[in-house]
Amino acid sequence: MKMYEGTPDEITLSVNLNSKFLLGPEGSHLNISGISGLASKTSYAMFLMKAIQDQYLQRSDADDSVSFFI
Repeated sequence: MKMYEGTPDEITLSVNLNSKFLLGPEGSHLNISGISGLASKTSYAMFLMKAIQDQYLQRSDADDSVSFFI
């Protein structure tokens, strides 16, 4: 993730994600927070759910599936 992109103060940060805590036997929940009324949280949540579904559809092992509870 880049902060202050395009400026002399640009900072690059690494973002680590262990997907087993979001998807998998240890699965839990995802909290998306921010300012109300901007629709960015909803857009991000929809993008993330679509990306997760696409990844599971591309897998060859038919035993795995994913579902969302909102």
